[in-house]
Amino acid sequence: MAEKWTLHVRWRSDLGKCVDASPLVIVSYADKVSAFVYIGSHSHVIQAIDLYSGKVKWERTLRDRIESSACVSKCGNFIIVGCYRGFIYVLRSSDGEVQWTFKTEDAVKSSPAVDPSTGLVFIGSHDQHVYALDIYREECVWKLHSEAGAVFSSPHLSLLPHHLYVGTLGGLLLAINPVKGNRIWKYFCGKPIFSSPHCDKNYVFVGCVDGNLYCFNHSGEKVWEFSSQGPIFSSPCVPSGANEVFFGSHDCFIYCCNKEGNLVWKFETTSTVYATPFVFHHQDLEDKTLLAVVSTDGRIWLLDTEAGFVDGTEKLPGEVFSSPVVWGTMIVVGCRNNFVYCLDICPSGTNKTA
Repeated sequence: MAEKWTLHVRWRSDLGKCVDASPLVIVSYADKVSAFVYIGSHSHVIQAIDLYSGKVKWERTLRDRIESSACVSKCGNFIIVGCYRGFIYVLRSSDGEVQWTFKTEDAVKSSPAVDPSTGLVFIGSHDQHVYALDIYREECVWKLHSEAGAVFSSPHLSLLPHHLYVGTLGGLLLAINPVKGNRIWKYFCGKPIFSSPHCDKNYVFVGCVDGNLYCFNHSGEKVWEFSSQGPIFSSPCVPSGANEVFFGSHDCFIYCCNKEGNLVWKFETTSTVYATPFVFHHQDLEDKTLLAVVSTDGRIWLLDTEAGFVDGTEKLPGEVFSSPVVWGTMIVVGCRNNFVYCLDICPSGTNKTA
């Protein structure tokens, strides 16, 4: 089947060392035109980049490597990100100035999550704790020991029920009360969890190094597990309102299964898949729903979500462990050749323009 879309580099920005963090893309609610990419790298540098032009708005050097992806505060005025030195930074989104720092006892590779109701920031650390931070009062509200290893994956917040889900490198999935910080339930998966949990109103999904995607209800009962043929580092993509879950595996496949745990389709890439898939829909793309995913050899894939057919592909000049983010018809992703890339999705046969 002929590929419908081609990818052209719109811009790239040099961050000095490998970019394993995934991009945070913030679009102005007021005009939908003003948009910026926030992303860090192993050079200790985090940049704010204009999504459309690629111009660097500001650049800040932190105390150590940045593998953590950033998040935005409830008010929109701050960017929160962690680093290997154990610091969690609260930066002003307008100019990158440091508003506050909080020190954990080990590297922070986990990406923060924000409670949209309370504004609390949740983040894990390799010191085996999960933290809830009030960035406005500049204080730690609570911290909870993971009971089983470092917290690499990112916390995921469910609003109903109001649970915080966290995976640990000791193989434990935790459900935590996000207000008080007490454990609600736990499940031992047996092998490390690098994958970040994701949920819908009924279920919680998480991948595990044992090769399984696990599905739980919000009470902590395992509903099913789906087995791939390799370790799963990729986090599940759970589109709102859909009955499908998408994830990658180190067996080189992208999987689509339904919420009953049955395989819908799988697609073989050219390498292992570490990144989390991204589902998107745009009227300029024939009103289709597509899946953007990247294999570690640097190849970007655009897949049809219904059957897993390839609708477009492009190869970046380096390995990729960053997960892609799509806004409109633009894909943003980090690369191990030290650059973050923005690529335009264009109809096949479209020539590159200078």
